[in-house]
Amino acid sequence: MAENVKGITLNQQLVDLLSIIDDVESIEEQDICINDYISKLAERANGYSNGREGFALKYVISSVCKNIDVAEVIMQVYGEKNNTNRDICNSSNVASALYEKLQNYGMTKEDCEKLNTSILKGLKETDFSAKPGILEMKPEDVRNLYNHMFDKDGKSEYNRITMDTCGRYSDFVAIDGKTFCSGNIDRMMKFARKHDINTKINTFMMYSDFPNIYNDYLSKKIENGEITENECKEELKDSLMKYVIEIGSKYGDKISAVDIFNELIYNPGTAEKKDIFTEYELDENGEKIQIDEDKEGHPIYKEAGFVERSQTGWQKYLDLDDLCEMAVVARTVLPNATFTYNDWNWVIPEKRQAMIDIVNRIQQKQEEIRKNGGIKVNDEIKKTLLEKGISIDENGFLKFNENQTIIDNIGLEAHLCTETEPEQLEETVDDITKQTGLSCEVTEEDVAYEKNVEGNKNLAKIMQEKQKRLFSKIEELVAKGKLIGSTIWSLGKSSFTDKMYRYITHASVLDENYNSKLNEKQKTTLEEIDNDNQQGVFKPDALETSFTNLEENRRLSGFQKQTQVVKTLPEEKTVQVNKELD
Repeated sequence: MAENVKGITLNQQLVDLLSIIDDVESIEEQDICINDYISKLAERANGYSNGREGFALKYVISSVCKNIDVAEVIMQVYGEKNNTNRDICNSSNVASALYEKLQNYGMTKEDCEKLNTSILKGLKETDFSAKPGILEMKPEDVRNLYNHMFDKDGKSEYNRITMDTCGRYSDFVAIDGKTFCSGNIDRMMKFARKHDINTKINTFMMYSDFPNIYNDYLSKKIENGEITENECKEELKDSLMKYVIEIGSKYGDKISAVDIFNELIYNPGTAEKKDIFTEYELDENGEKIQIDEDKEGHPIYKEAGFVERSQTGWQKYLDLDDLCEMAVVARTVLPNATFTYNDWNWVIPEKRQAMIDIVNRIQQKQEEIRKNGGIKVNDEIKKTLLEKGISIDENGFLKFNENQTIIDNIGLEAHLCTETEPEQLEETVDDITKQTGLSCEVTEEDVAYEKNVEGNKNLAKIMQEKQKRLFSKIEELVAKGKLIGSTIWSLGKSSFTDKMYRYITHASVLDENYNSKLNEKQKTTLEEIDNDNQQGVFKPDALETSFTNLEENRRLSGFQKQTQVVKTLPEEKTVQVNKELD
């Protein structure tokens, strides 16, 4: 297991831009290449977002087929299949339809299959939207980030890159659930290898990463009586496992860590839709119990608390046993990678306990699988493993010994607010370690504060100081050995919380020029900041207005209730700015 992780999160578009600095020596040429990349991305994003009919498909088809007549026929076939019960997910069916239409153009069945595969990959590997902040980047911004990350010899400031939106199921598997699209992750791996940096996949299994189009296709097959619900579950499970096998066998020791499970516990009232409900609660032993039924015997749905997701994404079809079997398969192809259970809002005691409970259940399943010596996989997964040169016995039994693990450590998505106290964070880490016996790591580090405070200079300074205290606390916990490392999540202006709530931002430990905020000259106490306010600009009525939206956000997101007093000069103007939240 990697110790003292110092990580940074990069998406594929950032890596594409940084790679330009690697490949192009002259600053003038770098400027041309960077501006060209961003302008072409903006053009695609604009065409797609403006709802131009079939824009993405037309773009990809024109890229793989230069014959205009043939391209029109292909578009017609895809249009027909897309409008017929989402049958576009059936790649064999689409390839056959292409052959029927294109054989007059001298194309063979094999040609049509290859053409269809190219289109499926193009749809997955071509960006039709920009990641946050990318379109606003200037060439000097890209160089600033590059210079922050690497010294003049190309040696990295960081020892691991978390590959955001690159390597997940939804990034790697086409809409047929079978075709693998490795173009983006290949470029990410090349960049990491050039600079001798480890890579981490976020994530193998996350509820919001569920293939909805493919699921709709399978659901229609259930309605038509073509497959049963259990067969639908097995097909989805097989697709997930094949993806894991493909990633692991293709990249092997290039992957040093994986968030094997991500956000298994529901977090009500935050970024998720309000209409997500559950028909289960968990009893004191962590077992599912069905809640009350109506007069017709149907379960009465109610908004979930901090419970395991059972109606969302992969977990709607696959239970914890299924997911642990996937992890065993992953361990087979990635024997040396660190496997992390990753989740957020650990600082909330109620949610933390729910997450610790599910970690304990995973550990219990791990022990059960060890005692059994492994798991039995179906013939489809057995065949896939053998094709990748992975040994498995003739009965499909995949070995798992007493030294192998399903999870190695706990990942804290530290998407925090400035109202979190540093002591809370340390108490959280201590509690997790004590109850699970696993080490902890900050996997997604950002701390947000309200951007509206910038209208009040003194309040802005206080928020900045509180933010730095939390960043400093994370560094302290790493130095103490209570955390095995931390990974920056947000960069520059982009922010996890900004994407959720719009009015909270400035979350990154790096400023807009990609310098660490902890290296800046800073006040050491809030009292010193208060002493700067000689003009009395810190007005109680401004505070009350400024915090209205922030308090509502904290209420929705479940941030820990707390009361804090901010003092101003003169002394009689002391005001309470954060009342205990309902």
